[in-house]
Amino acid sequence: MEKIIADYFADYTQVFRDAFLQMKQAYELGDIDGFIDGTNQITKKLGGNVPFETFKEFEEIMDSSEPLKI
Repeated sequence: MEKIIADYFADYTQVFRDAFLQMKQAYELGDIDGFIDGTNQITKKLGGNVPFETFKEFEEIMDSSEPLKI
């Protein structure tokens, strides 16, 4: 049981580690799409749905007359 739990958390830990590193690097470079990709990796790993993959898609949502659903 301990091995299963350790493997489970190791997978999540690695995704978080990689995503935060990507977000840090993207922030330092001013790479908005890279930052969004990092945050989306975490969201997807936790079973969530991402409303946009790029800044352009985000802008389209913001410019839309549809209500923003979070």
